[in-house]
Amino acid sequence: MPARTPACSRTRSIVPTPAQAPGSITGGQMSFGPAQLKLDLALTAVPMTLTLDNGQLKGTLVGATIIDGIIAGAVPLQEINTVLIPALASLLTALLQDPLVSATTKAQITTLFDTNKDGTITAAELTSNGIIATILSGDVDLDGDKTADHLSVGLGFTAAGAVITP
Repeated sequence: MPARTPACSRTRSIVPTPAQAPGSITGGQMSFGPAQLKLDLALTAVPMTLTLDNGQLKGTLVGATIIDGIIAGAVPLQEINTVLIPALASLLTALLQDPLVSATTKAQITTLFDTNKDGTITAAELTSNGIIATILSGDVDLDGDKTADHLSVGLGFTAAGAVITP
C-alpha cells in the first residue's frame, strides 16, 4: 500500500502564554488553565479549530519534549454540530471515495452511516446514528441552566519541538 501523506499540516505552539491561560512550569511540570483554549484538528483537507472552554493543559517537560501531556476541556455543542460533525461527514465520504481504502472498510462505513446508500455521508446521517448521537451528546452544563451545553473532551499526548526547513 502506498504511503499516505497528511491532508493538512499546521504548526501551533501547544504551550499557552500566561496571557492566554494562567499557569506555571515548575520543576518540569507544566499546568495551565482553566482558560479558553483552541484545539486545531486536521481531519480533512480543511483544518478546523474547536474551542475548549475551561481548558486545561498539563504535562511533564523534558527539554523540548512534553510527555504525559493532557489537554482537556469542554467543547460547545454548537461547535460539535456546526464544525466537528460536518468535518467527520466529509472525512467519511472521502474514505468511501478513496481507492486505497479497503472494500471491507467502505462496506462498514456504508452500513453504519450511509442510510440512503448514495455514497455520501451527510451530517444528518451522522447525527441520526445512535452511536454518534450518544458519543457526541453534551455532558457538561457551563451556563448553569441545568441543560448540557458542552461535550467534555480529554486527550493524552506527547509532543516534541521541531523545526522543519523546506
